[in-house]
Amino acid sequence: MIILGLDPHPTTHTAIALDSRGVILDSLSVQNDADGLHQLWLWSGRFKQPCWAIEGAGNRDVAPLLALLLARDASVYHIHPSLTSQYRARRGKKKNDLVDAENVARVLLANPQLPPYRPCQQRTRLQELSRSARPTK
Repeated sequence: MIILGLDPHPTTHTAIALDSRGVILDSLSVQNDADGLHQLWLWSGRFKQPCWAIEGAGNRDVAPLLALLLARDASVYHIHPSLTSQYRARRGKKKNDLVDAENVARVLLANPQLPPYRPCQQRTRLQELSRSARPTK
């Protein structure tokens, strides 16, 4: 099993690939735009049937990638940010995007019983509405 851990941000995404023993196979950082998402998708194709562990999978910063992954029937798992920080604290590493991506992948590696991510249509619609709502004066 290959796990692709993803640390998403408004402007960039950082991903890391771990094998089933926890060995780092590769990593990639891309811009959070159409070209970057395309690069990330091509990169993920190097690995046979990877599982995606995404920190904050319901986060709007990762919504375009999540839509792409779910449309292509990828295995996606939501990793709560508090779990990522627990791994970082235990391993004594300073915070950076690559470390966070690795820790996201390690959370799934250590917890294979986590359920796959399934978006809630009502939540998605509320997020869309809240982003498009204009403040009143």
